[in-house]
Amino acid sequence: MKIELHHIGFVVNDIDKSIQIFQIFGFEKEGEIIEDYNQNNFLQMLKDNNNNKIELIKPMDEKSSIANSNLGLHHIAFKTDNEEDFLKLLKENKFGKIFTPNIEAPLFNNKEVFFGLLKNDLIFEIVKD
Repeated sequence: MKIELHHIGFVVNDIDKSIQIFQIFGFEKEGEIIEDYNQNNFLQMLKDNNNNKIELIKPMDEKSSIANSNLGLHHIAFKTDNEEDFLKLLKENKFGKIFTPNIEAPLFNNKEVFFGLLKNDLIFEIVKD
């Protein structure tokens, strides 16, 4: 099973201002702002020269999946080529639990993702490869 870092997600209240901040650290926009109606969020992916990625997430309204989240770090995302083995690893090591069903992610060409919570209270996202 292959697991690798995919991106880090940040909740923001202004995507354009956040882009300006991350540009100072060498990040540039990757594509345009995406409207994710599955989770009621605006999304913008940023990437640096080393292919490190940051996802900026802004709620659309009170129905947003992050409506009650604090600004700042929201989640860390991994990509795996084997969801079953990943879930088995999670369960065997009692690292945490999954709290969403599979969701189509418009930011990733509708690849399926799901979210979970690690025992240290960090939210993680899995992007299926």
